[in-house]
Amino acid sequence: ADAAAASAALHARLQAAVDEHKTRADAHEADVARLTSAVEAHEKEKSELAADAKSHKADAKKAKKEADDAVQKMQEATAAKEEELVTAMEAEVEKVLAETKAEHEKEKKASNKKLKKLKEQTSNVTKALGPVKKSAGALKAATDALRSETKSVLATVPDVTKEVGDAIIARIQAQVQGVEDLQRNYTRELKERKRLFNLVQELKGNIRVFCRCRPPSGRELDETQANSEGGVCVTMEGGDGSVRVVNDRGKEKDWEFNKSFDFQSTQEGVYQEVSPVVTSVLDGYNVCIFAYGQTGSGKTYTMMGPPDNRGVNTRTLEELFIKSGERSAEVEDKIQVSILEIYCEQIRDLLAENVGAQRLEIRQGDKGNYVPNLTWVPVSAIEEVFELLNLADQNRSVTATNMNEHSSRSHLMLNVTVESTNRVSGQVTWGKLHLVDLAGSERISKSGAAGQALKEAQAINKSLSALGDVIMSRAQKSAHVPFRNSTLTHLLQDSLSGDSKTLMFVCISPVMYNAEETFCSLNFAQRVNSVELGKATKNTSGGGAAASSSRRKK
Repeated sequence: ADAAAASAALHARLQAAVDEHKTRADAHEADVARLTSAVEAHEKEKSELAADAKSHKADAKKAKKEADDAVQKMQEATAAKEEELVTAMEAEVEKVLAETKAEHEKEKKASNKKLKKLKEQTSNVTKALGPVKKSAGALKAATDALRSETKSVLATVPDVTKEVGDAIIARIQAQVQGVEDLQRNYTRELKERKRLFNLVQELKGNIRVFCRCRPPSGRELDETQANSEGGVCVTMEGGDGSVRVVNDRGKEKDWEFNKSFDFQSTQEGVYQEVSPVVTSVLDGYNVCIFAYGQTGSGKTYTMMGPPDNRGVNTRTLEELFIKSGERSAEVEDKIQVSILEIYCEQIRDLLAENVGAQRLEIRQGDKGNYVPNLTWVPVSAIEEVFELLNLADQNRSVTATNMNEHSSRSHLMLNVTVESTNRVSGQVTWGKLHLVDLAGSERISKSGAAGQALKEAQAINKSLSALGDVIMSRAQKSAHVPFRNSTLTHLLQDSLSGDSKTLMFVCISPVMYNAEETFCSLNFAQRVNSVELGKATKNTSGGGAAASSSRRKK
């Protein structure tokens, strides 16, 4: 039984092995069949490719033959064309050569004909030269005789020439001396005429006008080289007051004022001309000096000046202190200062504790117009004035424009009162001095002002226009003068209406770019120069003080 079971198990294993082998054999046969099919397909594809290759080879051979045939035909056509062109060119060359040869023969015949004619003319000239040669011989003999005679005459010339030359030189020297005498007489008469003219103006009380032209800046000189709008348009000669301006269109005009200062003028030289006027405030006179001109023309420089080269304002105060000290034994002087600005028609006290907090207005007093509640500060030394000016400068309204980096946006007025008491007689004199730095007139298109700066420019131009109206009315001696049309003219009413020594600086730019503004400024100054205020008189009284209700000490 165990053996039967073992045999059955072995038989089962053998049967399983046979079945597995059979399965593998079937799979192998399937793989062989698949590979055989693939080989057959490959062989078929190979046969097709060989057929295609053979077909392509035949096509290529045919295309090559066609191309060779086309090239051969083209070469044959080209050769025929070349032969045709060469034949045509040869025919053309032969034709040109024939024409050139015929022309040459024609010119040759004409030249031979001209040559023959010239030979005949030469023969005729040669025949005619016989008499001429004889005449030339006679002429040579006459020339030799003339040369001999000339030598004898020249031997006597030096003595005669010296006498004539001495006479001519003496006459020229006499003429030169006469011209120099005339020049000296003319200069003397010109100075005398100017002196008498100024004297007449002083007796009439005319507003004196000084013209000052600033030098061109480095930037303006660079622009002169870079464009056609550069160049200097102002000419001053001798400083006698004559000014000439030429614009870019060739328009030329001359003006004459009391004094003129050119590019080379100094702050000290300018003040020397102003000094006799401003210091008369110590004698009880009312004095006003104001600077007028377009923005950037040098008004603030002339009136204020930089710390190392002070202008009219501080030089005036400094001289007042010196003269006051020199007469202190006979006269007691009380000097007070106030500083204000007119900004957009409003008066601003630049020495106040809170600038602009209080509205200030102009009132009429016994001694002229004044501003109540304006701060007045007693001063006795120039250092005190410097402190006040620094304070005012910090509070003043300025801004930058295209025309001026530090453009004043208001009219600045430095006011000085001097009360003088004679220690012997007890007589009291009282004088007031206004030193005014007007804001510059400006064209908005040039300055580029916008926003608040535009409003300021409009207010400035309006007040300057009102000043022009006042000057026009005063020059025409009108019955009504519109002083109240602006705060500026109302405040300057005393200085422009009479009983005051008034002087104006008209400051101008020298460059062609500003020629039109320079024309306008000088025309305005000419009208100002014609205004007669009448002869100024002293202010004397039994006492009194500055017309102000507010004073403080620093």
